[in-house]
Amino acid sequence: MHTRYNIEPPFIFNYFNNITLLFYNNLMKLTSSGGVIVFENRVLLIKRERAWVFPKGKVKENESLVETAKREILEEVGIKVNEPDCELGTTRYRYFENGEIFDKTVHYFLFFSETDEVKLEKGFLGYGWFYFDEAKKILAFKNDKKILKKAAKFILDLRA
Repeated sequence: MHTRYNIEPPFIFNYFNNITLLFYNNLMKLTSSGGVIVFENRVLLIKRERAWVFPKGKVKENESLVETAKREILEEVGIKVNEPDCELGTTRYRYFENGEIFDKTVHYFLFFSETDEVKLEKGFLGYGWFYFDEAKKILAFKNDKKILKKAAKFILDLRA
């Protein structure tokens, strides 16, 4: 379990100075990839212990970001997706876990699903297909809301 804090370097340097420099230089860098999955104008969110999120996971060695996103979606929600319809961008955040600070970058892609049947991976508390305005309200993290907004804009532009 980890606690997620948004830690921006100016804040750290202003308040923690030398101690933070030690931690900042020893950040564990992680790269993940995931997807915003859309079926009939609804987006799939999964419930972790403390928050609703998009399916995502760590990039394996010699695996592309798209391959990671597709694999993680299949593992976490049991949906096999085709190639992504667009790249939605990246988010970056830092969190503490077991006394270490992690610097995580997550790459997101938009996928249209042909099914709403979900086979949730063990460890998740639930899932739901939400309309975009509902999803925006229940997503816990500002970064995820920005990704959702980009997905909604892409879909609106498709229909224009």
